[in-house]
Amino acid sequence: RPCGTGTSLPWVDMVATARQRPKQARSAATIEHILDTAERLAHERGADAVTIYDICQKSNLSPGRLYYWFPDFAAVLAAVEERAQRLIVEFLPSTVLNVRGQPTSELLRDIMYSMGDLVQAHPGVLSVLARHRPPGADEPVSPLVTLFVDLSGAILDERVAGTSESERDMVATSCVSISIAMLRMYLREPDPTDRRVLDELVYVLCAYLFSRYPDPHDAVWDSSSYALQPARVARATTVPMTPVYPARWD
Repeated sequence: RPCGTGTSLPWVDMVATARQRPKQARSAATIEHILDTAERLAHERGADAVTIYDICQKSNLSPGRLYYWFPDFAAVLAAVEERAQRLIVEFLPSTVLNVRGQPTSELLRDIMYSMGDLVQAHPGVLSVLARHRPPGADEPVSPLVTLFVDLSGAILDERVAGTSESERDMVATSCVSISIAMLRMYLREPDPTDRRVLDELVYVLCAYLFSRYPDPHDAVWDSSSYALQPARVARATTVPMTPVYPARWD
């Protein structure tokens, strides 16, 4: 599965689509300022409602200065998307992996809090993820969404023994789809320090995983009337903090 701290994704262009490559830190900072401004305006108004002159006015740059770096507005948006792709590629493996000793609930909370910070700072990241349809749709799945699903699947492989490939991919895809939808809700919050939507997202994910993989001592195993039966037969585990009880904070 294509995951790991050394994940390499050749389909992501790491260089902004600009007329010139910045050779000085000041020039690079100017480009980042342009992209930050364009990204925020596109998020607030919609990309179709933003013009080059809006970006100039908001960023306090002259049109000539902006046109020096970008030939048109389409190039600015392309650079915003390329940067968003790079941020996702850098963020996901470093945040999701190497957390073997952490309870699942705490892991999900840390990941979603970090994702919340990322999309608040760079809403283009979420636009890149949310624009693409989930697996099974007519349109092809974004490689970035595939990366998100693969890394989620890696967590399941590590914490839930015996999952089939089809089950793992279905659960991972469901978690990613729920996360993207609720992160969009979070991005609409007027106060970025209010993490209630993120907390609710963690609760939803934990409840979903606990319903699928409950405590081996849970009464559901002996109940024939329980509407949603767990994914597999109960088993004892000798490995602390893995793989079960994701909905429990203790």
